[in-house]
Amino acid sequence: MHILKEALSIVAFSALVAEVIGVSLVTGDQIAGHEDGRTPAPSFPHAAQIVRKLQYIIDLFAEDTGGLKEPLHRMSIPVNAIDDIDNDIENEIDDGDTPPTEADFRTYLNGLVQSKTQYYNFPQKLVFWSGVNEKQALKFATANKRFTLGMLIEGKKEWEVFKKPKSEGGYWPNWEECLDKFWSPISKAIAQIAIGDVYVYFSVEGHEEQKQPDRCKTIWCTVEKRLLITSLDSKTTPKVENIKAYVLERSGESKQVGLIKRMTD
Repeated sequence: MHILKEALSIVAFSALVAEVIGVSLVTGDQIAGHEDGRTPAPSFPHAAQIVRKLQYIIDLFAEDTGGLKEPLHRMSIPVNAIDDIDNDIENEIDDGDTPPTEADFRTYLNGLVQSKTQYYNFPQKLVFWSGVNEKQALKFATANKRFTLGMLIEGKKEWEVFKKPKSEGGYWPNWEECLDKFWSPISKAIAQIAIGDVYVYFSVEGHEEQKQPDRCKTIWCTVEKRLLITSLDSKTTPKVENIKAYVLERSGESKQVGLIKRMTD
């Protein structure tokens, strides 16, 4: 009965959430109708998944309830039935949706260094970028037989959802939090592991903007550049030896424009 109580608690919790955000849960029959095109898709992106799990739990413990088979939308559970719900029940709705930490990033990157894959020597073949788009950065890195951060984590499919906000099908409520909780810490981890000659690929505007560190708010300016310069100035080895700046000209040509040695370069 304790398990049943937890099952009913989950039902109550989901119903309460649906009521608060103004979303009606759908029944198993309605889901089936949606899948074969008979009814509109549910407006809540996780509704189908929630209902399947709840209906499964209810069916599983039907004997304990004397044959409880009441459709979800007709169930009435007291609000106080949610008292036993774990604090992390929200994460259980989407299995595995636990954001990676900076320690996870370091473990993964260090694992690449120790691997026998094409990425084992990536710390000395890195391309950072700012102002250009990811496709342009990828093209530049490939042409120079180097790696961007995106290339290195492409194989971590479980991180895909954390690369963007909910508005684009991701995990985070907005881009600000996505940058703060995912892209900034992973950029920090990769900048701290960089050694040798580092390439940085800019748009014309991006190259000029990054010369004003007090005004520039990109991850290159706020995270990566400072860490790379710190390594460049370090007395210990291995370390960053050179930070080479390249610009994608408006003509489409990529051109080296010098070295970065200070935050204002």
